[in-house]
Amino acid sequence: MGFIKSNLKAIIASRNLNVKKVSEITPLSRTTVSNLANNNSDGIHYETLIQLCNLLKCQPGDIFTFYDVDLSIELHDLSGSINVTNLFNQYRNTKKEFQSEENMTFNTIVNINNEGDVFQLKLPTTVNGYFKTSMNFVHTINFSKKINDELKKYKLTYDVEAYAKDQIYDFIIKEISNLVDYDIGYDPFQIEFDCTINN
Repeated sequence: MGFIKSNLKAIIASRNLNVKKVSEITPLSRTTVSNLANNNSDGIHYETLIQLCNLLKCQPGDIFTFYDVDLSIELHDLSGSINVTNLFNQYRNTKKEFQSEENMTFNTIVNINNEGDVFQLKLPTTVNGYFKTSMNFVHTINFSKKINDELKKYKLTYDVEAYAKDQIYDFIIKEISNLVDYDIGYDPFQIEFDCTINN
C-alpha cells in the first residue's frame, strides 16, 4: 500500500523560511502549512500546491515522497491477562499507582515488503497496566531493544523505520483494547498507552 511523506518542513527551512512566514507570504493559513509540514494532513488542494510551488520554486514531486512499503502484523503466542477490576480495587484501597503483577506477553510478528525486499520481524512484547488516578488507566507496552536492531539490520530509511514503528504501535494498541475488559462497573475512565523500548 505504501505511504506519502511531506518534505515541506525541510524545503521551507532550506529557503530560510518557517511556517509563520509562509502563511504570511501566501493566502494559506498557518494551520494548513503546519499540518502539511508535520505530515498531519489527509489531503491537499491543487490551489495549496500551486501556492507552495510558486513560493518555493519547486515541483510537487519535491514536496512529497512516496514510499512503496507494505506491512502486515499479527500477534502470536499470546499468554497472560490483565484484570482491570482487580487493579482498580487495589488502587482504590491504597490510593497509589499499582503496577500490575499480571501481564500479557506475545510475539509481534511483522511482515515487511519494502520496495520488493521482503523480511519478517519477531518482536517479544509485554503489556501490563496500572491506575494513575481513579479516572486514568495506563497500559505500558514494552518491546525489547531488538525492535531497533532488527529494523536497522534491513537498512530501512529513517522515514520507513518511523512508519513501521507507528504501524506496530497502532496495531498493538487496537488489539489490546479489544482483548482487555475495561468494564469495572463504574464511570468510564481514560485509557492511555505508553510504548517503550527496553535497553
